[in-house]
Amino acid sequence: MAQYSITPIQLQRACQLIAEWEPEFEMIFYQHHVDCISFIHPCVHLTCHLASEAACIGSPICSSQWTMERTISNLGQEIRQPSDPFSNLAQQGIRHCQVNTLKAMIPEFDPPKNTNPCTFADLGNSYTLLAKCDKHINMVHGDEARVIADYLGLPCTPKIRCWAHLRLPNGQIAQSEYQELQHAPEDVHMAHNVKVCQS
Repeated sequence: MAQYSITPIQLQRACQLIAEWEPEFEMIFYQHHVDCISFIHPCVHLTCHLASEAACIGSPICSSQWTMERTISNLGQEIRQPSDPFSNLAQQGIRHCQVNTLKAMIPEFDPPKNTNPCTFADLGNSYTLLAKCDKHINMVHGDEARVIADYLGLPCTPKIRCWAHLRLPNGQIAQSEYQELQHAPEDVHMAHNVKVCQS
């Protein structure tokens, strides 16, 4: 749901997955007991309406409150003179609006992003590994080694190089555990977590 454009098929799939997730979540965390409902934040219930609301008002990333809060946070970080913060905040907002207007009027001012930076590995099928990567090739052990060897059809334990990011075919970038474990707990990209199911 957190992408700028969503196709009807993706919206239907998201609606189906959220409908499967909600009862499981409620059963695990408050077992449908009314006296425990205070443990559940309103945002959990609101998640169930994301797909239907996106059909009416567009992608949540463009209409949700946290997008605005993030923008205010970014503008706040750009303030250079704390003696007059509100005036400086207004000036930063005006500057961003002016830049965005120019980019909309003259797209050449906004060069395309470098889709293949200097350190990357193309995996094919529009999957790309992005920097940073481990300088050394490492041995893996235990269940990790078995799963990777089975997947690749190798008889022995493989050697691997860890990468920080994976760009998916839809343009989104997934963070790896290798990258996230280097951050302080409060800086971990929680929104990048995924649920992996065995088929």
